[in-house]
Amino acid sequence: MISVDANKLFTDGFSQFLLPRPYHDALKHLLDRENWLTIGTSELKAETPWNGRDKETKISLKPPVEYLQILQRLAKDPRVMSEVNHFYEVDVSFLDCWNGAENLSWHWDGADTFSYYTDGNGRAKISELFFLIYFNNESEWKKEWGGELLTGKRPLSHDRNDIIDIETIYPSNRAGVLVNNMNPCFVHKTNEVNKKSTGERADRITLHVGLRLYAKN
Repeated sequence: MISVDANKLFTDGFSQFLLPRPYHDALKHLLDRENWLTIGTSELKAETPWNGRDKETKISLKPPVEYLQILQRLAKDPRVMSEVNHFYEVDVSFLDCWNGAENLSWHWDGADTFSYYTDGNGRAKISELFFLIYFNNESEWKKEWGGELLTGKRPLSHDRNDIIDIETIYPSNRAGVLVNNMNPCFVHKTNEVNKKSTGERADRITLHVGLRLYAKN
């Protein structure tokens, strides 16, 4: 899938796309300059110095403006967003970045505070959409490497046994997913990245980009 399928985005809760090469090259240039920090004692995941929130103030850290400028253009590019830009004005609301993946259970990001932003009155709003964009040296990700994104639907009873699998997405280089974060029936989970036959883990750099929506003028 080259561009977002807006019908799938609002029916299934997500749509895959392929990150255009100019955006990939510009973002990869920035990522290659990062100093990755290990998260705790984990060997499965590292993060950029500006990732997440300040541990004392809990305020979101500000990513470098160079990332935001590129991603803002991406969010408004009809070659990627297709019909979504016909209905909404889209702006970037937050940015996280990490390398690796751990086992995460089924969840909906609308319940997580990192997806929040504030309106003009200081009230918390959920980032209505978000991107997951993957960077590595693998044009075709092998199943045995792990690190998959699993997608599913659930009834609002929250009975985890009732989750219906939709699709498994492998984090090959330039693979992107646009998620409808307004749909609590859509859930997702990840598996940890496994070691390759060489004993090394493949890179699985993820840009997690929150998007806020405004009425189209």
